[in-house]
Amino acid sequence: MIKRKKPVQLRKRRIVNVSSTRRRINRSIETLKMHRRRRNFQAQNGASQSSSPACSDA
Repeated sequence: MIKRKKPVQLRKRRIVNVSSTRRRINRSIETLKMHRRRRNFQAQNGASQSSSPACSDA
């Protein structure tokens, strides 16, 4: 059977999806960095103080 061409609308939609996915990945990387910084800070300061579960990352 002859293969049908994809509609142009689908291609446009895919471009939008890719950009939104990239934005989502960027945000998740930023939050990951933030949590890592917070954990490092708590590890440095938590040794002298009693470690309180202020930040609960799952």
